Amino acid sequence: MRFHNARVAAALALATALSGQEFDVATIKPTAPGTFQKGFYFLPGGGLQTLNVSLKDLVVLAYDVLPQQIQGGPPWITADRYDVNAKLLAEDQGDPATVAHAERLKWRERIRLRTRALLASRFNLAFHKETREFAVYELRVDKNGPKADVLKKTEANGGINFLGNRAVSNGGDMHDLALILEAIVKEPVIDRTGLTGAYSFTLRWSTDELSAVPETPTREQDKSPSIFTALREQLGLRLDSTKGPLEVIVIDRAEKPSEN
Repeated sequence: MRFHNARVAAALALATALSGQEFDVATIKPTAPGTFQKGFYFLPGGGLQTLNVSLKDLVVLAYDVLPQQIQGGPPWITADRYDVNAKLLAEDQGDPATVAHAERLKWRERIRLRTRALLASRFNLAFHKETREFAVYELRVDKNGPKADVLKKTEANGGINFLGNRAVSNGGDMHDLALILEAIVKEPVIDRTGLTGAYSFTLRWSTDELSAVPETPTREQDKSPSIFTALREQLGLRLDSTKGPLEVIVIDRAEKPSEN
């Protein structure tokens, strides 16, 4: 009985925490067959629009975790794809492109809270958390410090564009850079730089994969350094390989979304 009461208390605590943090209107539809484009779009006013994303993708967004940190659940949470259009009727949450970096982070967190409520109400998502060991990379400042002439602080809020073998930042932060690096090194990347705020920079590296991005060189043409060398030489940062504990979301229950 004590365990049951603890679960009820936890559910009530979650409901209380998400109270007032929900989208007013949300539609969820299966993605049309043959759709190749995929994306998340944070809308002015505090809304969220997605195209061709899985439930697992939505959990990654809502809880700010890596795909590797999501375990369990039925196979369809990765295989089935959805288009989501969620909004607030009173669009008073501002536009992330026009606010300071610190406010943009708060704005992003409000979107995450609303997405958590959406997953609970429409997918009946339930999970518990565990801590497990992973091979990870830590993003750190190199011994000679960051390259201030390349890694420049800015008030812009454009984020980081990942373009084949280069990343162009116009207001991204170290969290954004860690996400880009994860896609390159195929392992979790944890920001340990201690660098706060938004930055502008361009980072170029060699790639072993041919890219469909226009003007990206082929492997034979590419004279850029590896991503590890590029980070040190161009930004004054480095990636350290290590093992460390990461909190894992273990999905206990998920149901295909209710009708709109």
